[in-house]
Amino acid sequence: MRRLLWGLVLACVPMVSIAKVTEEDAQQLRNRLTPMGAERAGDEDGTIPEWRGGMTAPPPCYVAGGRYCDPHPEDKPYVTITTGTREEWRDYLSAGHIALLEANRKTFQMNLYPSRRTFANPGAVYDAAYQNAIKATLSPGGNAVREARIAVPFPMPTAGAEVVWNHRLRWRGPAYRRVLTQASVTPSGEATLLSLREDADFPYARGELGEDGVAQQWLWVVLLPERLQGYLMMVKDSIDGDGVPLTAWRQQPREGEVARRMRKSRMFGFDNNMMLSDDLRFEDQLDGFFGSPERYTWRIVARRPMVVPYNSYALHSGRKTLRSIIRPAHLDPALVRYELHRVWVVEAELKPQALHRHKRRTFYFDEDSWQLLMVDLYDRTDKLWRFQEIHPLMAYDRATLMPAVEVQYDLASSRYLLQGIDENDPERAEMAFNPEHFTVSGARDSAPKK
Repeated sequence: MRRLLWGLVLACVPMVSIAKVTEEDAQQLRNRLTPMGAERAGDEDGTIPEWRGGMTAPPPCYVAGGRYCDPHPEDKPYVTITTGTREEWRDYLSAGHIALLEANRKTFQMNLYPSRRTFANPGAVYDAAYQNAIKATLSPGGNAVREARIAVPFPMPTAGAEVVWNHRLRWRGPAYRRVLTQASVTPSGEATLLSLREDADFPYARGELGEDGVAQQWLWVVLLPERLQGYLMMVKDSIDGDGVPLTAWRQQPREGEVARRMRKSRMFGFDNNMMLSDDLRFEDQLDGFFGSPERYTWRIVARRPMVVPYNSYALHSGRKTLRSIIRPAHLDPALVRYELHRVWVVEAELKPQALHRHKRRTFYFDEDSWQLLMVDLYDRTDKLWRFQEIHPLMAYDRATLMPAVEVQYDLASSRYLLQGIDENDPERAEMAFNPEHFTVSGARDSAPKK
């Protein structure tokens, strides 16, 4: 009977994982379910199609090394959700989208396009996910994963913390480098721009772990404006959060040699403000959610269809300048693509003795890829405060779904932070960076030890 439970609402499952499934149960990943644990079938009316392997090769329009072109340029919106029609769609909308519709009655709308299940990963990743299903376990506190490699550790999850780890450890290739533009936008639509380079390295995705179980490491270097050149932050994330917490190093500009000016953070994550984010993003909001789950209890609420951002090639195309994409209070709706997809809905509730400025969060994870697509964030009075949108596209030359744009909306102030659009073509060469960039010899703590 256990195999019949995977698609049901699991509201009462505690955070401690049941862990592992039998090989007989795991066979569902080769027939009824996709290799990553999504329902292979579409819905009854065909709005959500059957998954048939996703995009496994670039379309004819793609030029290697250039921007990702839209593989479905003929698609048109079949519904536009507005303030006037939001009640008809309420069951399919996040609290954040409802709030944006209510607050921006004349300017915000949601164009709903045909659903395209474009996600795909390499076959070796699917094989690893199958092995993880029968071997991987979650520590009792939910802060460490054991016996997992390469792919999502829990393709058939039974606990909310397992879903979060699937997002954190989803396959994104061995490494990449890209240049990002960040825009901090005022209520009037004025934007302060920042250009930075992002280096990402994923030892876990290569079937190995770095020193101290490091699964992924990130380096952000500010390129512009000139006055901030030399500002950087580096983060190392371990698969064993119980034994090795997230570790970060920061460097301020104009402080001498790199080895002398790197400062190790005593604590990274949670509700510390992210560097240069204009107080619009906390450190644990990187990549939707990043870091330790220890301050929350996690609960799977449902797996159900929702209106979500997806296949966001128009935002990525480069045909529009960044300033033309930005509007007061939200992005230009004409350039944002929404689709109906099934998502895992996970609630995170702050533990009674824990401290965080987000008391509660509702997460919406794409069932095909485990990419986090949206987050509703509530303040300490349980009022909706912020809303995150991650606009993904299929990077078909790399066989992975990746964020094209991330947006952090502050609903109370009508400000938002946008990151991901580069107004110049980014370099996407595999391992284009020097791994020695992640070496931190000579680093010192950010605060003196007592």
